[in-house]
Amino acid sequence: MGMASGIWVLLGIWLLGAVALAAVPPARARTWSLAVSGAALLVVLLLAAAPPVRGSLPWIPAWGAALSVSTGGATLPLLLLTGLLLPLVIIFSPSGAGRLYYFWILVAGFAAAGLFTTRDLLLFYGFFEAVLLPGYFLLAGWGGPGAPAAARRFLVMNLTGSFLMLVGVVELGLAQAAVLGHPAFGFRALEHTRLGGAAGAWTLAAFTLAFAVKAPLWPLHGWMPDAYREAPPPVTALFAGLLSKAGLYGFLVVVLPFLGRALAPVAPWFLAGASVSLVWGALTALRRTDAKLVATYASLSHMGMMALGLFSLTPAGMAGATLLMLAHGLAVGGVFLILGVLEQATGGERTLGRVGGLAVRAPAFGFWFLFFALAVLGLPGLAGFAGEYLVVQGLVERAWPAAAVAVAVMVLAAWYMLRLFQGLMQGPREQPPGVPAGLGAGRGRLWALAAGGAVLLLLGVWPAGVTARAGPALVRAVRYQLPGTVALARVPAAPAAEGGVRR
Repeated sequence: MGMASGIWVLLGIWLLGAVALAAVPPARARTWSLAVSGAALLVVLLLAAAPPVRGSLPWIPAWGAALSVSTGGATLPLLLLTGLLLPLVIIFSPSGAGRLYYFWILVAGFAAAGLFTTRDLLLFYGFFEAVLLPGYFLLAGWGGPGAPAAARRFLVMNLTGSFLMLVGVVELGLAQAAVLGHPAFGFRALEHTRLGGAAGAWTLAAFTLAFAVKAPLWPLHGWMPDAYREAPPPVTALFAGLLSKAGLYGFLVVVLPFLGRALAPVAPWFLAGASVSLVWGALTALRRTDAKLVATYASLSHMGMMALGLFSLTPAGMAGATLLMLAHGLAVGGVFLILGVLEQATGGERTLGRVGGLAVRAPAFGFWFLFFALAVLGLPGLAGFAGEYLVVQGLVERAWPAAAVAVAVMVLAAWYMLRLFQGLMQGPREQPPGVPAGLGAGRGRLWALAAGGAVLLLLGVWPAGVTARAGPALVRAVRYQLPGTVALARVPAAPAAEGGVRR
């Protein structure tokens, strides 16, 4: 099996590391969790250094289901996101949170890694459901006063979408029986699915609702504001940076390759919905004064940008969305983590106008907050810009009005992110008074932020590190459903930081 065994090792590290917490003294739960996440990151880096691998173990042969995994396509960028973001979340988590808190953090790593590597639709559905559990329990158990209600809304909305998705999973699997004589759930078999008419439309609707709720995308984002606001900042970073990508990843590896024929005629409507999500999030972010909600709606807007890339049905758009998932996860995760440090230092105050001038007390955190804010808005030279460039290029090829909307919202993104930075970090005087120097945070957190920033800078200079590997694989995956996408041939390179083109 070769390097494919590395995928099983990775999943085992996350799962066994979580279970082993039961034997770890409570005072060392955070240290243990950080060691587990570090080991997982090492395995991810080894997988990244190797060519794409695929492995499979028997599971339910009568159903055509197997434990199939791979690092091809969009898998590796999202594995990198999982491996990089989880240690940051742990480092910024309170040391006294307890073993159960860190158990759910590690389970989130296991569920996300399983979701991103699986190549069987039944297994994909299992991991898609598993991602809900850590989100629900972390929000309900360690969130603010309104967390129980927010957690219930989060669970109910996502479970409703998941039940619809289960119907779609069964429909896709059974559709193979007419060809193969038995159901099949492997991704390679499902690429040949020919669902048309009402069956194709309803199956597409089922998956779309499930993935749009999970992402979330407008108008199915109702659980998002309260959940992000009430969750502890490290958990909000986990939601916005990683768990939200499960929905977009579902569109990328399920809807486009298996239901592309059903999607193509209605793709303009999907582009319109993603555009509304993009604009709605940006305009709402401009109106909010709660710093956490500004970042929340900024995240909603950027989910719309990624969805635009996917629904453009172009190689450039799909590659840009994949790169943007990684870039956005690290950037918005960094923003929420720093907001958590600020909130703790100010005694829970995070309202713009009541907090300001904090860069005087913590210039290092002020620098990194500005860095991650610029990464979110897509500053040239950082990974977000390269992803947005490819998304817009794909939109120009397919739907220039959507491209115009995307470019206009980039201006709004600069407005609301700089407004957030200026409101918290700048100003004529420090408020509230008595904020400790350095915000009371250690140097370890600054080094962790620097590591995340280095990745954003590296991918801004060298976006081909993601697009050259993921792009062609994504085009091959949709070759049967979207031949027009394949006809566009090659994934264009994103601009490098110095203004040239990386090929």
